[in-house]
Amino acid sequence: LVLILIQTTTTVIINTTTHIAIHIPLTQAPGEAGPSQPPKRARLHVRFQDSDSKPRSFHIGAGIGPEMWAFDGAGFYAVGALDVCPAYGRVLRRLFPDRLILTRDVRDRTIYIVLPPDMDAVTCALPCQPSSTQHVKRNETKCRIVLDVGQVMVDLAIYMRPSVIILENVRGFHDTRHADYLVVLAKLHSNGYSVNAYRINSGVWDGASRDRVYIVAQLFGSDILGSLVDRCARMPLKPLGAVFPDIRSLWHAVRPRGYGPGGDSCVIPASRVYPAIDTKCLRPPPARYAPHPSDHPGGLSQCHVPDAHTIM
Repeated sequence: LVLILIQTTTTVIINTTTHIAIHIPLTQAPGEAGPSQPPKRARLHVRFQDSDSKPRSFHIGAGIGPEMWAFDGAGFYAVGALDVCPAYGRVLRRLFPDRLILTRDVRDRTIYIVLPPDMDAVTCALPCQPSSTQHVKRNETKCRIVLDVGQVMVDLAIYMRPSVIILENVRGFHDTRHADYLVVLAKLHSNGYSVNAYRINSGVWDGASRDRVYIVAQLFGSDILGSLVDRCARMPLKPLGAVFPDIRSLWHAVRPRGYGPGGDSCVIPASRVYPAIDTKCLRPPPARYAPHPSDHPGGLSQCHVPDAHTIM
């Protein structure tokens, strides 16, 4: 998805039911993020094709590295990544042995002295748990801490002073945590960035409905994803069969509303769009399963159970 976000230039008509560009004015007083900023190359524009050297990117909350892979594929040099999880760090070092991989908490202020200078693009995968439907009504104190971690991630990105900052989170970050969403936009505005926000469902490419909010901040005035949002509005979400031709149905783990006739379908036919992918997809079917009316008629006997390779 990131690779497509970077490379798309097509313009078509927008349909706001699935994909929408969200433009929010500055609503808060200017602030300051992090210590004084490191040196920055003179040019402000990221040149995707004609640069004499590859643009450089860094990735905060990188997980196992899909954004590094995508930016490398789009012509960048992904300098490195930061993630608090040691297991993710081991995967990143195996996949990118020649890059700077940091497994540290973003709230550790000493991290500023080891960040690479001279970045053209920085991405942040903001914590999604506090904004997801399942967590909003749970432990508010814990959610508040995780939200603060997201704000520190944005501070770190601003400190690196790239030409472009791309932030990603679940739709609920805009809909449910709107005040925190506005704080992020105000922080970027007050540090000299032109900011646009977009809602895009990745199901137009990968067959799984995954509605996400992208915030793109630039040091140059350009709406670089507007045409992509317009293009997405004309694209139907892909059914599973368009992505996996050999799969008749795919298992999706039990969701909060339960399963069976009174709950959700879990044996998803290839003719349908898959529900949002998350780690629960790797849970195997239960010993007893009451079929849902919209399940694939073959039931569990002919159902493909996702593994990590399938999900990736």
